[in-house]
Amino acid sequence: MGFKYEAIKAYLIDHGVDASLAETMHAIYATQRLGGTANAYFLIVFTEKEVFIISITPLGKLGEIIATLPEEMIKSYQFKKRLFIGYKLRFFLTDGRDLDFNVNKMMIGAGWHKKELQSILETNYYNKNN
Repeated sequence: MGFKYEAIKAYLIDHGVDASLAETMHAIYATQRLGGTANAYFLIVFTEKEVFIISITPLGKLGEIIATLPEEMIKSYQFKKRLFIGYKLRFFLTDGRDLDFNVNKMMIGAGWHKKELQSILETNYYNKNN
């Protein structure tokens, strides 16, 4: 499930995201538990203006942009440290919904993931309460 970081930028630009915005992005792999041992895989891309949630196909390729969360829609987000494996990422939206994802500290085949995660942890993108 590894692809080059530059491929993410190219994907966003191919899907209509402004090139200058794509240059400011930070991307991380994330999962959601579907039940049992099944997980859905995503790429969560933070930019200065919005978050893109992109599905990852069973073959490990970038799928569809399944959600675009503009800055105005994001009340805040939180990374909660989990024992050993990483973080629970929760987006709190202005419409009252929460979106939860699991984020590992590192991903085999994606050396950029660890650096990108650290950049996101150090940046306060949309948290309006902080």
